Amino acid sequence: MALSMKDCVVGTIIDHAQDFTEDGRICNRSVYRRGIIVGVDKTSGGVAGVSVKFSVESEPEKLDIALLHKVLSSSTKVAVEAYRRIVGAPKNIGATIVAKKGLFRPKLQDALALTPVGEKGPVKPSDEEETIAGMALEDTGA
Repeated sequence: MALSMKDCVVGTIIDHAQDFTEDGRICNRSVYRRGIIVGVDKTSGGVAGVSVKFSVESEPEKLDIALLHKVLSSSTKVAVEAYRRIVGAPKNIGATIVAKKGLFRPKLQDALALTPVGEKGPVKPSDEEETIAGMALEDTGA
């Protein structure tokens, strides 16, 4: 299916299926390139073009939307996961973590991925002795 203006959304998976010839006509490519939209160039009249990444290492290429075909919408699970990999976002952002100890197991919503994986808790105790103005905070029994 051809790419329409409403499909020009960051995260949409597309095929670069056509190209311009030297005389300005559109012709089919012999090899389609599959990519993901990472940027949209908007104008007052609509969409001027889109930036598409075809691999993780490459820079985004600016292409005309007339040359692209839609493969998957940006809201599908496959497209969301692919965009996460391309951008390099961590997978556990927004994870819900269940505590492993305690009478009841409360869920912790960690939207910023602050809990380290494989550790006993989100905060490690410091190795330094805690003092205030040279006095220890522990009760010495005196």
